Amino acid sequence: MKILKLIIISAVVLFLLVTAISFLLPSKVRISRAVNISVPVASVYKRLEEIKDWGLWNEYIKALPEKRFSRNSISSGHLTVYIIKSDTGSIKSVWRRNNGTMFTGMFHLIPAGSVTVVQWYFDFTFKWYPWEKFSSIIYDKQLGPQMEQSLLNLKRLLEKAE
Repeated sequence: MKILKLIIISAVVLFLLVTAISFLLPSKVRISRAVNISVPVASVYKRLEEIKDWGLWNEYIKALPEKRFSRNSISSGHLTVYIIKSDTGSIKSVWRRNNGTMFTGMFHLIPAGSVTVVQWYFDFTFKWYPWEKFSSIIYDKQLGPQMEQSLLNLKRLLEKAE
């Protein structure tokens, strides 16, 4: 009985310790990548606002099985991506999973002479749950390489067209 009591108390203390440590981690995380593209802002904006073209350059969309396109969204079995156009300087996207989780992405287009700087970021908001907070630590390593490759694909596609 003493051993069982010790195990239960230890488990509760360990859970409380892990939860307390997780409060030191931020509840909001932004993953960001950028690329310089040698085309005008209007050309980049036009390509980004056409969601049907995302399958040509976006690694996340390329990986989706059985894509269904509508005027402003892409759907697959477990994910739907919506584009919300704001102005010629930015395009917002909302990514919604079937399990109810949602995160937002944003493309900022910054003119810099003959070059357009395209900054792409994802914003994530986490609940207080320790497993969510600790999972946020690896988001940059999971998403960053695909974001970089997608932006390089976009750069090649646009610069080849010009």
